[in-house]
Amino acid sequence: MKTRLHNGGAQRIKDRDREFIGIILDLFDGPFVMLTACLDESKNGPIFCVTGVLLGRKSLKALDREWKRELKLAGIRYYHAVDCAHGTDEFKGKSKDFRMYLHKRMCEIMRKHLIGSVTVASMPWQYPFKKHDWGYSEYTVCAFLCMDEMFALADRLGRDDSLAFFIEDGHERAGELRKLIQSQLKAGRLDIERYQFVGKQGFRAVQAADVFAYETCKRL
Repeated sequence: MKTRLHNGGAQRIKDRDREFIGIILDLFDGPFVMLTACLDESKNGPIFCVTGVLLGRKSLKALDREWKRELKLAGIRYYHAVDCAHGTDEFKGKSKDFRMYLHKRMCEIMRKHLIGSVTVASMPWQYPFKKHDWGYSEYTVCAFLCMDEMFALADRLGRDDSLAFFIEDGHERAGELRKLIQSQLKAGRLDIERYQFVGKQGFRAVQAADVFAYETCKRL
């Protein structure tokens, strides 16, 4: 841990993402799945989707390194696609040209390192979602289906089927998904035992998944 002076005070500098990646690379061989959700208002009504992106050991480290560099150059702490699009939160006061350029750069980094992706979407004008038919919220159903499809994707790509999932913890129904995963584990579904909920403002690789979810949602 290092300490530097900033604005007259001491600020501790610690790259928690780098430490976290080091830990998971020690624990798991990969591949790794970053899972996030996106809600977007389209001309046809609200679209909800959950996207999972697949990364290998080398691509995870490389993406994290390049993502960190872009955040530093941009002078922001974390990247969230919706905030970038609307100029809110970390992007408050940033010009449209700045935001468009940074979004393009983040898309380029994402495309460069991703092995593959899966998106499960709910489009109410085609298939109205009714919770009583499923027993769970729209978010939980889409997220769990996405996890299932990630195994199929990894198999088609010839990847190891022992996936490690990192799920954005920002959704209000994240607790419901956590309970479903735990109930499936108790029932003997051991292929999903490698999972971790992580904060949106934390793990940089999950921010990359957020970009993909946002771009996919816009095009549906």
